[in-house]
Amino acid sequence: MPELDQEAFKTIVRASDNYNMHKDVMEMILTKIEKEVFCEDEPFSRIGFRDENKGTTSYYSSNVSKADAKFVDEWCQELGISPLNTRLFKKVVDGADQYELRIASQLSDAAVTPYLKTYEKDGKKMTIKAGDFADIMASVVSSMRKAREYSGNENQVNMTQAYVDHFSHGSVDLHKDSQRHWIQDVGPVVETNIGFIETYLDPLGARAEFEGFVAVVDKETSKAFNTLVDRAEGLIETLPWQSDFEKPKFSKPDFTNLDIVAFACSGTPIGINIPNYDDIR
Repeated sequence: MPELDQEAFKTIVRASDNYNMHKDVMEMILTKIEKEVFCEDEPFSRIGFRDENKGTTSYYSSNVSKADAKFVDEWCQELGISPLNTRLFKKVVDGADQYELRIASQLSDAAVTPYLKTYEKDGKKMTIKAGDFADIMASVVSSMRKAREYSGNENQVNMTQAYVDHFSHGSVDLHKDSQRHWIQDVGPVVETNIGFIETYLDPLGARAEFEGFVAVVDKETSKAFNTLVDRAEGLIETLPWQSDFEKPKFSKPDFTNLDIVAFACSGTPIGINIPNYDDIR
């Protein structure tokens, strides 16, 4: 919750450039959200499923239970579909649960995303659709195409193109491709990453928050971190826990100090350790 009273919060919002450009839209949004932003009553006071802890979440319709979410998550794993960039909605028809899984993407053409269809399992149906947040994804795609023109090397060219493909079609495998190129772009002056990355705000821990950042590398401070990286394997052996708590193989990271230009998500972290895909990390 904001650490100031409601009227002061609205005064700050109304002083912004965005408010001046889009007054009617901003007032409409304020009216819709201000109760939830400042309400400490259930279900608005915590993240969770209504049936479990009377919490709230916008990744699911309010009638989706924790059991529903786990059932669909396991179903997605069977189908090889990542839930990272999805939302889940449920309706009951003739006593049977019907789920709609919405994938964030600019396009919704089944020709480029072949798993967009209806599946059946244990008397339940799940329809997968693309094109969720299509307007926003289109804006991201447009920006990534412009960024590609200013790429400094082949890895950056391939990374931004993979971003274009991912946000266009919604396939998480395409986002994985962007991260494969990102980790090979060692020591850039300008560091950036974008996508559905961290799953902290999903009560199931399956769906990710959209975020993006741009930062400039502090080369002088980073020299000290590089010394730490060079000595890391020896230092790991001295840590006060057994090797079972470590990865089997130490993968040398690109450890840098970043000065943030912009960070677009629900909070700025102290540190970043990505990508989260174990098969790429």
